[in-house]
Amino acid sequence: MSKLILFALLAVVVFSNAVLNIRYRSILNGEEQLKDPKNEYRFGIFLKSIKDIIQHNQEKHTWTKAINEFSDMTFE
Repeated sequence: MSKLILFALLAVVVFSNAVLNIRYRSILNGEEQLKDPKNEYRFGIFLKSIKDIIQHNQEKHTWTKAINEFSDMTFE
């Protein structure tokens, strides 16, 4: 994934006053890389959650979504 996309996702999170999930802060900043397959899977869920949040917040809704400590979990 390009650094520009990661920077844009990070910027949206910061500007929406959401709490960035601490687990992935160093990865989004490019300070470390994922090595464990389980972490790669959870990071993929985290990125999907961010994309869903961005899409929802760009639409005209009466409420907004944000990141929380459950952003890397599934509904299962």
